[in-house]
Amino acid sequence: MVGEWVMFDEDGQLFEKGNFEKNKATGTWVIYNDEGEVRETGEYSEGFRVGLWRGYYEGRLSSKTIPVNIVFIG
Repeated sequence: MVGEWVMFDEDGQLFEKGNFEKNKATGTWVIYNDEGEVRETGEYSEGFRVGLWRGYYEGRLSSKTIPVNIVFIG
């Protein structure tokens, strides 16, 4: 899998958006809540979540986390 990845929930609402390269998630990813607002943002490299991930609640930054060993391979 290569290129942009866009996932929608069962109601057709945008749920997740990012990119794949060589079947592995890469670059900036954005995850949305049920209201279509940004819920989480962060980076993938070689299929692993890397660096600082930011969580949002009601449009405001609510958390910052650094993930450990989470891989997303398409």
